[in-house]
This record gives sequence, C-alpha cells and structure tokens, in this order.
Amino acid sequence: MQNLTLTLHPGSSREPLYVQIYQAVIEEIRNGHLRAGEKLPSKKQLCTHLGLSQTTVENAYEMLLTEGYISSIPRSGYYVLDAALPPPAPDAPGAGKEQPIQKEDASQVPDIRYSLASSTVDISGFPFTTWAKISKEVTYNSPELLSPGPSEGDLILRDTLNRYLREFRGVHTDSSCIIIGAGTEYLLGLLSRILSDHHTFAIENPCYMRVCHNLTDNGKEIAPVQVNADGICLEELAASKADVVYITPSHQYPTGVTMPIGARLKLLEWAKACGRRYIIEDDYDSEYRFSGKPIPSLQSLDTSGKVIYLGTFSRSIAPSIRIAYMILPPDLMSVYRTHFDYCAPTVSRFEQHTLERFISNGHYTRNLNRTRTLYKRRRDGFLQLMKKHWNHKKYAIYGDNLGLHFLLLIKNGMSESELKKKSADCGLILKALSEYYIEGAPEYPVFLINYTGFHYEQAEEIIRLLKDAWAL
Repeated sequence: MQNLTLTLHPGSSREPLYVQIYQAVIEEIRNGHLRAGEKLPSKKQLCTHLGLSQTTVENAYEMLLTEGYISSIPRSGYYVLDAALPPPAPDAPGAGKEQPIQKEDASQVPDIRYSLASSTVDISGFPFTTWAKISKEVTYNSPELLSPGPSEGDLILRDTLNRYLREFRGVHTDSSCIIIGAGTEYLLGLLSRILSDHHTFAIENPCYMRVCHNLTDNGKEIAPVQVNADGICLEELAASKADVVYITPSHQYPTGVTMPIGARLKLLEWAKACGRRYIIEDDYDSEYRFSGKPIPSLQSLDTSGKVIYLGTFSRSIAPSIRIAYMILPPDLMSVYRTHFDYCAPTVSRFEQHTLERFISNGHYTRNLNRTRTLYKRRRDGFLQLMKKHWNHKKYAIYGDNLGLHFLLLIKNGMSESELKKKSADCGLILKALSEYYIEGAPEYPVFLINYTGFHYEQAEEIIRLLKDAWAL
C-alpha cells in the first residue's frame, strides 16, 4: 500500500495530529479497511501523501507499535497485526461520519521546546581558533597532501592514534593494522565485506538500530541477543549460530551497562573456541566515565587476534568530524590488503593531518577533559533537579555513571504511549527504550535522557514541565 487516506471523527481536531493519525489507523483496522498482514506505507510515503511532517507520522507509528496494532520488520516495513478489535458501538460519536485528515498547520502542532531524543554534543567551547590555525598551517605548508594517500589512511595519523589508544585504552596493535574511515557506519560496511564468508552476526538487544540496518543492508543475518546486568547474555550468544558478535562493552547502547572483566574474559573464550569467530568492539562513549577507574578495552585483553576495535571522534570532538578508525587483527588486515587495498581513502588528507596535530599537541586531551567536566556538571544538574522536584517513588535512574545519556524509569502508572503524548503536548520530545529493541520490549516505560545540550536553567524548565505532565 503506497498511500493511505485517513479519516477523523468530528471534533477531534483538538488532538495533536499524530494522535489523530493513530486513532484513524485504529479505526481503519476496526472497520476492516486495513486487514491483518497488510503493509502500511512507509513514514516518508505517508507524510508526503498527507502533507505532514515526518516527526508527526513517526510519533503516530510509535504509538501503534507500542500498543500492538502494527509490527515493524527491518528492511521491509510496517504491517498490520491481528488486533481482534470489536466493531464500534452504533451510537459511537461520529459513526458513519468521516472527513479527511486535515493538513498540518502551525496552530495544530505543539511547539517543540526541547528534544531529549537527539544525541547532541556541546560544541560551544570547542577550540575553533586552535583547529582553524592548525588546519591553515597544514593547508599552506603541505601541498603534497593534494596527492592521493594510502587507502587505510596516512601513517602519521595512524601512528599518533596507536600511541594515544595504547596509553588511554590499553589497546595493543601495530599502526599497519589501523584503518581510518569516514565514520563507523562506513567502516562497519567495509568490515561486512571483509567478513564476506561470515553470514550471521549476533547483536545486542536493545541496540543502536543503525548498526542493525547497516548489517542487514550488507546481507548479514542478525541474531538478537538479550542484554542483562553484565552486558550481552553469553549463554544466549553460545546457543546462537552466530560466528561474529557486535558489542558496546564499555557503555552498552542504549542501556548504559558496562561489561565486567569476568564477562569480558568469558566472551574472549567464546571467540577462541572456534577459528571463525570474531568480536566487534565498538568502544562507544568510553571517554566519558565520570567516576571510578576506566575498565580496559576488550581489545587490550585479547591475545588471540579475535577482537576488531572500532572508535570515532564524532562524539569526543564534534559530529561533523567524520573520522573514525578500525583496528583489525593481522589475519583480517591481510584480507583487506589482498582484496580492498584499491579503495580510495574516505577522509581528506588535510583533515587527517589536522587531527593528528590536534592530538599530538595535546589539544584533544584538553578538550576531552573540558567536555568531561562540563557533561558531568550537566548530568549532576539534571539528577539534582529531579531529586528536588520529583517524588522519588515515581522514578528511577540507570546508567548515569558513563556516557552522555542515562535511562529514566517512570513508575506513575501511565503507559509509555501516555507518557510520550503528555510530554509531546508540552513540547518535549523523548525516545523510549522500547524503540531500540529488535524484538521484545521492556516491561515498564523507560526513556533515554540526552542531557548534554542543556544548561541548568533549561534543565530546570524541562524537569518542571515533566513534573506537571507526568504528575511526578
């Protein structure tokens, strides 16, 4: 189904448009116009057809997903479930009277005051002058960088990165095994080609959904494995047919769980038990640990060449710095050199050399220390304001010791969809933990709170708005 012309009951225009869509789809299911198994239009198709914003359609589909009216199949789309809805009562308001959904206009859409759903970083204190000065020096003094460089990136950056990772993350490798690329998504796609004979990838559930889509787009079969208090469930992993596992052990995204050393060693034993097995370690947000001693990277514990290490500068410097790196075990690096050495480098040599000087001259570490202090202060501000203004019996916080978000569990008796609607009505956009599940969902409503982009006064307004909206 490419288009879907929805209808409303008279007088329902007071509801936000995403609620109108949600109600109209349920009505279409109820009256048999949408049957179980029928495919719905994509979010993009529906927003184009109805003249609405994609956010409006996304919110409606999320409510329908949460309440079990539709299902989502990766790379396929949205499908109607058999909800066994009763027919409308004869005297139901608007029975037999239908009107087309109204075009979106500013008066009907709640103003978005703050989005706690976006994974932003604060760039206000970034040393632009320093970066610009280095970039200018590199540009004027290194005309040879106009010539093509090695496909895996310039050696000077790989050497500097190798020294930095050895010192701060305990990573042990040779610079010849490091590949520089334009973002972790590009590198993960490249890795899928290097591991062309590996077909089943285990992935944490819940997870960063772009990784799931990246792997399936590259022809890999996904085996979702549940996350518990120690990270990925090792028993479930062992029972799967996966020979590669993608994990975020330092700060599991999105739950915030840190895999303890015992579980890391057991995971390495799983990999060593079969020659075909590999572990992809995405060291996500490891730079932002706010208390306690950092746990070494999983790669630092690997003595058998089983760990593929991924990292990026998009969070620790700025999102537009699309420079990431991948460290391959020697055997896989040989595969890369044999079959993929023809690839052109995906990061400008000028940017590579600018970043190298930024790191080697100490600017990167200073910027990291500054942002770590800033984000800790902002996290503490959010937590203190919650404690001050909210009833402690109605919420709980998880995963707040590391990374740039934490989980907020709400215990006020409302459903996830009710909470999202009420927060959206007062101009707050949040993402629920359930949106990160490949299959299943948490038992209670849990939300990700991305706090890094808000100063104290904004945080206080957000906390007060949620207190009123959620009766906290």
